[in-house]
Amino acid sequence: MNFWRELNDESRDAVRELPPLTHEVVATCEQKFGVKLPAALLDLLHTKNGGFLESTDFKFHGKHYGVREIKGLHEKEDFWAIGTCCFFFDVPESGEAYLSFRRDAADPTRLLVFANNDYYWYAFNYDRLNAAGEPTILGFEFDEDGVRADSVADSFANFLQGQYFGDSEPSVRLEEASRYEVISEGGYDGTLRSTGAQVNVGWKICSHRRRLIIFQRENWGWGETLTRFELRKANLVLAAAALEDYGLDLDPDFAEL
Repeated sequence: MNFWRELNDESRDAVRELPPLTHEVVATCEQKFGVKLPAALLDLLHTKNGGFLESTDFKFHGKHYGVREIKGLHEKEDFWAIGTCCFFFDVPESGEAYLSFRRDAADPTRLLVFANNDYYWYAFNYDRLNAAGEPTILGFEFDEDGVRADSVADSFANFLQGQYFGDSEPSVRLEEASRYEVISEGGYDGTLRSTGAQVNVGWKICSHRRRLIIFQRENWGWGETLTRFELRKANLVLAAAALEDYGLDLDPDFAEL
């Protein structure tokens, strides 16, 4: 199986592919970032200067992760290229946002984002080097409590070794929802501002005994993915006042839970 995923015509319209990597571009980027990039990264990007992966399944320290794409190198700031954390996120080099990020994850000015999987991001952490002097790999995401971060690999070469190829059959099937009582469903269509890609997201919330089962279908312009979540109803707490404050409207059947 190939490492890089072949794009179909529809995906090519939504994705900006960077030019083949040259030694001049490497030198420019290392000077711009003020760092030495890992040799394993440069070896990989010389085969293709970034793109989507054929297998998005990764495992680090016994936990499953997803990596949709690895970014390439480009002289200018670009969504499809490796860049500083402050380019991808609104984290100025001072203030509460910076202090919070540094406290819970790392110094954002010392992080180079090189990969992501929808809402989870991966970066070279130049604040924490391994014994060979290369940056370790930090994975992080944002939620309502701020940023959550994990040290996922000791090097980029070790990061690549975390990839595995899952089952040929998908583990999540939307047809499963037909076995349960659907209490709410919805979705939205739109355009991704960063790339212009057409976005389509849909979900079904089902009730089964003491559980809620949520199926979500996402297409952000580069292929459809399905995810499945479960939640015990006893753990679900809905505060009416808080929901009203946020202007949320729930289907009556769902609100009764």
